Amino acid sequence: TSYGETVKSNAFTYLISDAVLTIQSPYGIGTPTTGVYTNLIGAVLTNRMSSPDTQDTTQYVCAGWTMTGNEPASGLGTQCVMTVTNDAVLTWLWTTNYWLEATAGNNGMVEGGDGWVAFGMTTQIMATADLYYHFTNWTGSVESFVNPLALLMDAPKAMTANFAANITTNKPTPQWWLA
Repeated sequence: TSYGETVKSNAFTYLISDAVLTIQSPYGIGTPTTGVYTNLIGAVLTNRMSSPDTQDTTQYVCAGWTMTGNEPASGLGTQCVMTVTNDAVLTWLWTTNYWLEATAGNNGMVEGGDGWVAFGMTTQIMATADLYYHFTNWTGSVESFVNPLALLMDAPKAMTANFAANITTNKPTPQWWLA
């Protein structure tokens, strides 16, 4: 038999035909890439997506896929194996991470930060002053005097912890100098 030919077998008549697969994705590089493809009905296709797709301080991570018009209807991960039965739309699904950079000014350190954090998550960073110093404030994407600081990751964030010397009360002298 050849493509497009009508075949009669016992009590069945069928047409060897093709179906259209539309692949959609706003991020990543897929194999095959996004677009519209014609495939022979009965073909087994393996669709893959590269992940993560990092764009500066935003990272998109492929979380899975959905498919309308064919089975399976959904799945997790970066691979979708399907048998073409009819026209279908494969849509790759993504989550978003933002980069958090937390640095310490002179005379202290920061715990937490410097990593990818999922969109919508709240993460905590904490400033710790060196001996004879104290935390004063956070500057950067969020201005705050709170320590530790809970940050809602709704965008990439860059934070700096600032510190100042402890000063004696009677005669203003830095404690580090007296030590």
